[in-house]
Amino acid sequence: MMMSGSSGKLTGAILSVVVIFAVLVPEGSYPVLPNTMLDDNLVTVKNDIAEKISCKLHCYSSETDFGVHTLAYGQEFSWKFKINALRTTKYWCDMWFVTEEGANFKGGYTIYKANRDYDRCANDCHYSIRMDGVYQHALEDYTEGHDELIYPWP
Repeated sequence: MMMSGSSGKLTGAILSVVVIFAVLVPEGSYPVLPNTMLDDNLVTVKNDIAEKISCKLHCYSSETDFGVHTLAYGQEFSWKFKINALRTTKYWCDMWFVTEEGANFKGGYTIYKANRDYDRCANDCHYSIRMDGVYQHALEDYTEGHDELIYPWP
């Protein structure tokens, strides 16, 4: 098939740009988005309360119930999922434990909320249950981050 006129010139120009880009830009030198909505998301909840204190954890969404899990100190519970196109995906966790002194702590929280956490922790969200509340590891520039208290115990 023969191209004529300006459409042939435009196609040739586009092809030239693609070839030049492929030759001049080395593989891996372009930025890659840290997370797309098509990627699996991972949520991990860890018991960092204290040695000898186990924590009960019940996490669920409107579609999935993971049941009740008992986490020993240092143990984690995690799950993978995809967020929906409207970024309304949510998971809740109820958690409770008793200290060695017999004090009861209990709380229920929206542990993952796509419109809040999608940019905050990319596709790998870590939560730490501690004596003073629940912490989230928040990323900064998708490289390093810090733990932030997001839910103090009631």
